[in-house]
Amino acid sequence: MILVFNWKMNPEKLSDAEAILDFLRFAQDKLKKTCTETQSVEVWFAPPNLYFEPLRKKYNEFFDFGLQNTFYEQSGAFTGEISPKMAKNIGGEFVILGHSERKKLGESLEDINKKVLASLEVGLRVILCFGENVKLKSRENIIFEIKSQLKILLQDVPINSENLYLAYEPAWAISSQEIGPSSTEELKTFLDWYWQNYKFPIFYGGSVDSSNIENYLTLKLNGFLIGSASLKPEEITKILNIASK
Repeated sequence: MILVFNWKMNPEKLSDAEAILDFLRFAQDKLKKTCTETQSVEVWFAPPNLYFEPLRKKYNEFFDFGLQNTFYEQSGAFTGEISPKMAKNIGGEFVILGHSERKKLGESLEDINKKVLASLEVGLRVILCFGENVKLKSRENIIFEIKSQLKILLQDVPINSENLYLAYEPAWAISSQEIGPSSTEELKTFLDWYWQNYKFPIFYGGSVDSSNIENYLTLKLNGFLIGSASLKPEEITKILNIASK
């Protein structure tokens, strides 16, 4: 089980980020002492780029660190961008691509596909986000929308790529929206279809927190992409405890 904590543009200060990770380290140590047999849980963090290097150097022994985005060229005159090769060279272990908030800023599926190929090329693990933008009522419409997205996002991606993880992230379900997360039944219906058609490990992202993750753990998922809940130390601890049972 993999828990990916995406901090987006938070917290405001590096010291606040360190305080969260210190708290989680203590919680992990306590969990190891009280539980003799726990499910294997990996913790991955995607902090803002400015915090990446100091956090990785200080906590690399305990967590995996990655980036929230990369560009699709390895070098060149692209002001403000970070290449996959640069991300790899500074110790990045994974990258989140195609997040719904990036798409909202104008990122196209074709550009995301190029970023996926460039990131896989240098050996980064890629968490590729996809999902419908609005809540659709019929299963047929949902599947049609997802198949259309994945056809573009996975173009030229080797079907046996070991570094690719897909993250089902309906834009309507993320914490910045008001609808709320997918129900267990909705997610199960999607996963039944997914595993019949794709073999890449699959995460779920969409308002995941300690109140619903236990129900999601009953489904065929490889991990979770967690946003706002990952900024609350006590909430992270609860999630970790539940996922480790």
